[in-house]
Amino acid sequence: MSQMNNVTADENGMKVIDGVLTKYEPNMKEFSVAVPEGVTKIDSYAFSDCRWLREVIIPEGVTAISEFAFSGCSALESVTVPK
Repeated sequence: MSQMNNVTADENGMKVIDGVLTKYEPNMKEFSVAVPEGVTKIDSYAFSDCRWLREVIIPEGVTAISEFAFSGCSALESVTVPK
């Protein structure tokens, strides 16, 4: 499971994922991502065009997923969202 390092704070102090791997890497295989604890927002286009993203696990505390956050994720099969 991959962890992301593109976590920033927005103007309101919310922890935001603002972008992930979007370019082709040689020998890229499908992968899964666990959004880090403490993140409260997944920004627009954060995972855009991650064609190798297969699974996303979203933790408690995420209160916003912006539009097009997962656009172009053609391999995406599973998104786990807490109750």
